[in-house]
Amino acid sequence: MPTTYPINPPPFDGGKFSTRYSLNSARGDFWAEVLAGQSTLFIKDGITLPDNPPIFDPPDPPEIIKRTDAKTIYDSPIPAGITWRATLLTAVDEINLLRQWLVALKTEIAAATSLADLKTRVATLPNMPDRTPQQARTATHAKMDSGIAD
Repeated sequence: MPTTYPINPPPFDGGKFSTRYSLNSARGDFWAEVLAGQSTLFIKDGITLPDNPPIFDPPDPPEIIKRTDAKTIYDSPIPAGITWRATLLTAVDEINLLRQWLVALKTEIAAATSLADLKTRVATLPNMPDRTPQQARTATHAKMDSGIAD
C-alpha cells in the first residue's frame, strides 16, 4: 500500500520533488493524482522519505521555465537545438565578416597619407552586399550538413 500525502498548495512540481528525494516517477517511485478535488502524492510502498511530511518546492515561475526549456532545447541533440545552433553559427560568421572588413578599413585609414590616398585605399576594399534570406537559409543548412552544429 503506497504512502499518501496531501499536496498543499497545488501545483506539484514532480521534477523538483524527484531531484530532492532521488526518486523516479517513470519507475513508479511516486505519482500524483487528484482524488475528490484534493491533490494527493503517492509514494511507492517500501520507499521511506527523510522528511515526513515531504517538502514540496514551489514550481518555478513561467518565465524561468521558458528560459530553462529554451536552454535545454539549444543544448540538446534534437533537431530544434541543431537548428538554433546552426542559425547562431551563421550569424557569428556574418559578424566576423563585418569585423574583418572594419579591421581592413582601419588599416587603410592608418596607412593613408592624404585624403585622395584614403579614397583610393577605401575604394579597393571589397563590397559587402546585402544578404538575402535564401543565402541565410543556405548557409544555415550548410552548417547543419557539416555537423558543426551537432
